[in-house]
Amino acid sequence: MADNTQAFKYSLSAKENFTFLASPMLEKFGATGLSYCKTIFNDKRLYLHTNESWIKLYCERKFEDAVSHADHYIPHEDMHYSIERAFKPDIIAEANLSMGLNHGFNVYRRGGDYYEFFCLFTSHENQNLPNLCINNLDVLNQYIDDFRKKAGFILNHRDQKRLISSEKWNFSSLNENKEKPPGNINNFLNKILGPATDRDKKLHKCLERPRIPR
Repeated sequence: MADNTQAFKYSLSAKENFTFLASPMLEKFGATGLSYCKTIFNDKRLYLHTNESWIKLYCERKFEDAVSHADHYIPHEDMHYSIERAFKPDIIAEANLSMGLNHGFNVYRRGGDYYEFFCLFTSHENQNLPNLCINNLDVLNQYIDDFRKKAGFILNHRDQKRLISSEKWNFSSLNENKEKPPGNINNFLNKILGPATDRDKKLHKCLERPRIPR
């Protein structure tokens, strides 16, 4: 069994700086927090979060072994944004809800040997966060670009002590075998959101085939 003690100690020690650097983006979009996961092609991950209690719970319940949550961290080939409510419920999603972490909007970036996952989330009451992100994608990406530059020293994954691992987690098999959306992406969105109305057309369009910034 993998020993991730040092990795989670790093996640906890980085929490203060991580939260401080994320705060302009959180304030802009009315989010209460940010979850970050860098999935490296060697099957290890850098995991950071603005909520200390959540990091401790993630460690205690060994959520790093929750293979069912892989779709959240590793995007489908033609999806570079996603909404948390679009995914099937799993133990991590249920734990999020139990702690009042809800209405997540996800942004993905790809580097040379990794995927990055950014999830802005808020309280149960603030249902408007996903729509606000969708209607301001250019602004959101600018904030993420700025955050990545300033937080580079935190997000650096070259120090192996920062990385969590799992014997159940294999990047290649997860990426190749994970469940595909039914039909094309637009059909997938129709199933989740219903047929696109004028109000929802922008949502369908931005999630259909956006360019993923590097």
